[in-house]
Amino acid sequence: MAPVALILLVVTGSFAVMDWGMSVEPEWRSTSYGAIQLAFFLTSAMAAVLVLLPSETAEEFGSRTVSDLGKLLLVGIAGSAYMAFMQFLILWAGNEPDRVEWYVKRSTDGWGMVLVAAVVAGLVVPFFALIASRVRHDRARLRIVAALVLCALTLRALWLIVPAGGTSALPLALVAAGFFALVWGCLGSLWRLRHG
Repeated sequence: MAPVALILLVVTGSFAVMDWGMSVEPEWRSTSYGAIQLAFFLTSAMAAVLVLLPSETAEEFGSRTVSDLGKLLLVGIAGSAYMAFMQFLILWAGNEPDRVEWYVKRSTDGWGMVLVAAVVAGLVVPFFALIASRVRHDRARLRIVAALVLCALTLRALWLIVPAGGTSALPLALVAAGFFALVWGCLGSLWRLRHG
């Protein structure tokens, strides 16, 4: 059942993100947009598993399995970043002004800094942290890195969808930070209620 469901997820997920994400600017097109978004979804799912994995379950799995989950997160980060950068490089090198304009819109009104923050918090810091085995074997450190990746992917989602309207980045980044803090607080409260 799982292989069939995975194939259906890839097909329907690709069409869904193309319909919802690319429809923000209908004149822009990319054949790899769906695959890139699915790679980021996989990365965010892996990060969410690491953040929400109960300590008892992590102890049952053992340090090696938790470390393997950290390695999978590292692969997801590197793979999704590679795909996104290759799309940018190919479009930029193709020198098609109408397609490059999509990136130019996302570098004005503070959105370039949002992307830089998302790259640093979601790629650079986690990449170097997850290379170290002491981080991958330490459940608390791994949880912090995974939470950082989730925050960065939230910023990236804002960067991806919002700039077409010409909205300033600061208010939306603050709203996203507040929302993420609220979700994190709710999850922490649920955790304390469940585990005493």
